[in-house]
Amino acid sequence: MGRALALITTIFKKDLVSELRAKESVVTMVTFSVLILVLFSMAFEPSRETVREILPGLIWMSLIFSGILGLNRTYARERFNDCLIGILSSPIAPYHIYIGKAASSLVQLFIVEIITFPLYFVFYDLEIDGSLGILLLTMLLGSVGFILVGTFLAALTSNLRSNDALLPVILFPLLVPVLLASIEATSAIFAGLTLNQYLPWLKLILVYDLVFLVVPLLLFDYLMEVD
Repeated sequence: MGRALALITTIFKKDLVSELRAKESVVTMVTFSVLILVLFSMAFEPSRETVREILPGLIWMSLIFSGILGLNRTYARERFNDCLIGILSSPIAPYHIYIGKAASSLVQLFIVEIITFPLYFVFYDLEIDGSLGILLLTMLLGSVGFILVGTFLAALTSNLRSNDALLPVILFPLLVPVLLASIEATSAIFAGLTLNQYLPWLKLILVYDLVFLVVPLLLFDYLMEVD
């Protein structure tokens, strides 16, 4: 277990340090997310009640779209000059690569959320009637589910010539459950509903996360062999 954790940490650090040095994906993701926020605020002047209804969907959709920009580059460095073959030839199991890359992508998405989420309060004069802690938990669980399935599908499409266009096509149908649950839970928290009223949505997100943690772990070895 200790050795596996060390190998996963190595992959995680390699990806994250490379990205923070290059600043390609994170800058692109943040810029895209902020542009959506600013353009929407300039195009509409909704009332506070309308904001509470539409903002959860806007927040999650902007995160999903910006996150896909980062996921498209998840395996780009390893595919260049067949570096992935060298990694697989080392004493690293394919699932180490999956977990390490998912963790790195998750941290990058968190950076985007930390930068952009406060801006929604500035541009839309947003107030949260519910628990901020539960809102952050919802953001965490929803982000984990998105990154887990996105990292797996990014590996599936990384060898294809049109992978940038294909990834969203196969990703969005699988994201419907977690996206719907995350939006509904976020809306309920904004409205100040009790925990029991949106707890089923949180449970759905948690189940989704567990499913897409276990299934890719079982299939990732085969996926790497096929690639």
